[in-house]
Amino acid sequence: MSSNFVMPKQIISGAGALNDAKDVFKKAGKKALIVSGKVMEKCHMTYEGTLRQGGRNNQGIADLAVYSILREEYEALQNMKQEKRLEEQ
Repeated sequence: MSSNFVMPKQIISGAGALNDAKDVFKKAGKKALIVSGKVMEKCHMTYEGTLRQGGRNNQGIADLAVYSILREEYEALQNMKQEKRLEEQ
């Protein structure tokens, strides 16, 4: 199974970031990916830690929460989903 991973070109974070980043989202069109910590956890990603003062947002320097998933974990989840679909048929 082949997996494609991409790196974000821009990370916008912090309280009110969605409202202050409307121009960025207009330029991105359908290419924007908006996620929260809860979404990351629902995707079975692991919270790795916080990069203190690791980025900038509309309010200045901000902390960044880092989530990850190993390739093996991702592939195992995909296999489980596929097996579940086959059982439902």
